[in-house]
Amino acid sequence: AMGCAKVIEKNIAQMDGVKEVKVDFDSKTATISFDAQLANQEKITKTVVNTSETYSVTSWNGTQLSDRTEAQNE
Repeated sequence: AMGCAKVIEKNIAQMDGVKEVKVDFDSKTATISFDAQLANQEKITKTVVNTSETYSVTSWNGTQLSDRTEAQNE
């Protein structure tokens, strides 16, 4: 499963505007530095979800997202 974090990390890193990304598999978090004019929460979330249906983004900067995003987990 550790490899999945690397795949997500690589996929986000390849996005336009992303400067740096670090996925921590154990804490289930990703720290991402990006140019807000090129990348945004929606695009990054889509990249995570498209990597594998197993993954979703449930919070952003510590703020819970809407049920719509979490519902993809069910």
